[in-house]
Order: sequence, then C-alpha cells, then structure tokens
Amino acid sequence: MLSGSDLKQPEEQGDIGAVTDTHVHVVSDDISRYPRRSGGLGRDWWTGRAVDGDTVLRDLAAAGVLRAALVQAVGAYGTDNRYARSVVDAHPDRLAFVPAIDPATEDPVTELTALITLGSVAGIRLFGVDSEPTWLSDGRGRAIWEVARESDITLVPTLVPDQLAALRTLVSDMPDTRVALDHCAFPDLRSGPPYPAATALFALAECPSMHLKITSIVLLEAALHGGVTALVEQLIESFGPDRLCWGSDHPQTIELRYPEMVKLARAAVYTVDTAAQRSILDLTARALFWRGDE
Repeated sequence: MLSGSDLKQPEEQGDIGAVTDTHVHVVSDDISRYPRRSGGLGRDWWTGRAVDGDTVLRDLAAAGVLRAALVQAVGAYGTDNRYARSVVDAHPDRLAFVPAIDPATEDPVTELTALITLGSVAGIRLFGVDSEPTWLSDGRGRAIWEVARESDITLVPTLVPDQLAALRTLVSDMPDTRVALDHCAFPDLRSGPPYPAATALFALAECPSMHLKITSIVLLEAALHGGVTALVEQLIESFGPDRLCWGSDHPQTIELRYPEMVKLARAAVYTVDTAAQRSILDLTARALFWRGDE
C-alpha cells in the first residue's frame, strides 16, 4: 500500500522541469492489421480498454509529460514491431522508438540490422525473461552489443536477477555500448534498504555504461519495503543520478492511473536535489533515447 510520503504532492517540490517517460506501450484495436500474439507473455492488460497510440498520447499530454520512449509490447505482439513503429512515425516529435528483437534466435544480428536499416530506432529491447539467456555469453550478445555501439543506439535488456551476472560480464567486456536495464531487472526489495537481496543489481554500478529504468513496477514494490525515496537514494548512491531514468510502464501497469504514476515518480525523487531530480525525470532519458537532441 502506498503511504502519504510515497505520493507526496508534486507541487510541494517546486519546478523541476520537464518529465520524460522511458517506458510506455501501445496496442491497436485493429486486430486484422495488427494481429496479436497467441499465448502472449504475462497478463492480458489490453482487452476491454483503449490502449492505442492516440489514447496513450492523450494520457501523456494530460499529465504534462512531454515525450516518451515507446517500447515494444512483447506480450501482445512478440517482435512484430509494426504497430509501435507506425505510432512513432506519426508522432516523431513526442515519441522515441524502442522495438524488440528475440536475442535467443540463431542470428539475432540479422533481425537487429534489418530494424536499424528501416530507421527511427532509438533503442532495442532484448526480451530475455522467457528463456535461458545463453545468448549473453555464447557470442550472440557480443555481436548485438557491437552493432548497437556502431549504430549509436541504446540496448534495453529485460531480464531477471539471476541473469545479471552474465549481463555484467558482457557489459564489462563491451563498455562502449549504452545499456538501460528494464524494470531494474525486477529486483528483490523485500528485505528493505539497503536491499541486501538485490546485490546482483547493485553490482552493475561498477559498469559505467549501465543505466537503470526505475519503472512503476519497481516503485510500487519499493513502497511496500522501505519506501520509494529510500530506493531512489540508494540507487543514486550506487549509480549516480545521471545513470537513472523513470518509466511508467503505462498502460501495462494497471494498479495506478497514469497521473498517479507521474505523481509517484516525482514523489520518489522528492528528497534529492533538483539536479538529480531533473536527471532522473528527464535528462538521462534524453541522453539514452534522444541522441539527436544533444
């Protein structure tokens, strides 16, 4: 349950500038043109509600969020990135495109290169929670990292804690490729600060190219185990604010409405200085996914 401090009023913070969301999804209601994946991963969050591009963009605008990284909805579409691309192409001033590839295929680099060739790619989601990530250590990961470095795009691995040791080795070996870890790899926060059960996550701090996406999923869990500000403060101590960014996971996270997600994000950074707040809520995201704006 969220406490009063977890949802401290944003207006009590003063002006912290723009807010950028690094993690939103869209699903079309046109199932003929954009058929959905049979037996999709996770829960069905798109049925019976509007979660198309126009709806999500209206939600962002109503909450005062200027831009967002549109991350492929793997549960709905797998690696069929066509709908997400169409939404980004229609709103390039507000959205950055983060399609997904399957890194566990025999030749993921061919799929990655084809996506990059089509243009507009700001990042690549590497969805690895549904299989053993042997690709991290058998050469396929290294090849993906090299293409991403050459193309100046950010890799977004979606992993779980017991996969982080292999990720750490790869990131250490390929330090020139930017990485933004989805959902902080769903860390175990149950022991509370300083989170001794999340040592694999904090060990990544020694890798300068590693960034963390602090999503609503992570903040909701933190709220149950020590509070959201405690987690943010601990992450800043380990990684620094310029390697942290916020993502809503809207509309997949159904526990909060979008304005509440933004409110929770701003509350989570309430206790840190203004420069750190701006890094986490805007500047890091822009450095990761809006490289052309620099």
